Amino acid sequence: MNNHKYSLLWLLSFIIIASCGDSGDLLPPAPGPGPGDDVTFGIRGDLDLSDYERVARNDAPYNTSEYPDFSPIVAFVYSIDGSDQYDFVASGVLISPDWILSAGHNFFVSEDQSSPAPASGIRAVFGNDPNNESNYVEVKEVVYFPTWLEDDDIFGKANDFCLVRLKEPLNGITPAKMLTTESEPLNTLVWACGFGDYSQQPGQDPDLYSLKHATSSILDRVVGGITSSSSAGTFTGGLLAVDFDSPSGQINTLGDDYISPDEPLLGSGTSSPTLTEFEAGAVQGDSGGPLFVRVNGEWLVAGILSGSAEEPYIGHVGNSYGEIDIYTRVSLAYDWINEVTGL
Repeated sequence: MNNHKYSLLWLLSFIIIASCGDSGDLLPPAPGPGPGDDVTFGIRGDLDLSDYERVARNDAPYNTSEYPDFSPIVAFVYSIDGSDQYDFVASGVLISPDWILSAGHNFFVSEDQSSPAPASGIRAVFGNDPNNESNYVEVKEVVYFPTWLEDDDIFGKANDFCLVRLKEPLNGITPAKMLTTESEPLNTLVWACGFGDYSQQPGQDPDLYSLKHATSSILDRVVGGITSSSSAGTFTGGLLAVDFDSPSGQINTLGDDYISPDEPLLGSGTSSPTLTEFEAGAVQGDSGGPLFVRVNGEWLVAGILSGSAEEPYIGHVGNSYGEIDIYTRVSLAYDWINEVTGL
């Protein structure tokens, strides 16, 4: 999920610090698992994936104002060669009958592609089951954030956005509302939702796409002042971050003293070690999915999933406890979103 690039200066600095840390002088010890912290994949080890799927369907009792409406979250299936054989899945959120907000890296990463994915090979999928082809909708165009095609760096530039325009408006689903001001409520409950790939996990069908699932966490970081540049100019963006705390409370990666390679980008702060009811970490396929915050009693899209931090502690197993998920801030890109979509 994370193709983040580092400057040579940062790499050399980290190597020097890590080397000194071997003597116990400069680098604090990395956190480690405690009782009940067995390795898991994406979700809490004491819950089943179906629990998270019920929340995403807004089944009772998850159909009240205490929970976001997850119906606007969509899947994308994507054919690399433009054929009807779809071999990629990603997530996004409907923000108007015509437009879906997602992550730019879902359809273009300069290290891997010479040109953006053709819209003709992308289908948006509505509902809870991306295997239902009756819910596939054709895409008209993909519009990238002004600096993404020339200055893409996953979350490193805080510009990992794209807008996907549908060929026909979808009027049967209420679009999600976005946070339009810089008022993300730090240290409060947040919700994420997507179509991450659990197909290889026990009890899942390896030949099917995974169902929509929703997860909760606490918003640990709100960062601004990150710039990106292209021929279109220089733009300022920001990031949001959450961590996947462990049952023992011992793995709390944004609240410990160990500074992993990507954490300096997220600034300083605190983090509660207590698990939320549906605590989880993102997995491949969740990229582009929204992060909801609650402001004045209303659930609003505040971030779009861009990636996960590299090795949040030494020996970390990917997608397990300790995962740090990083979202690109919507409030700082709202002017662009409004300009493209006319919202």
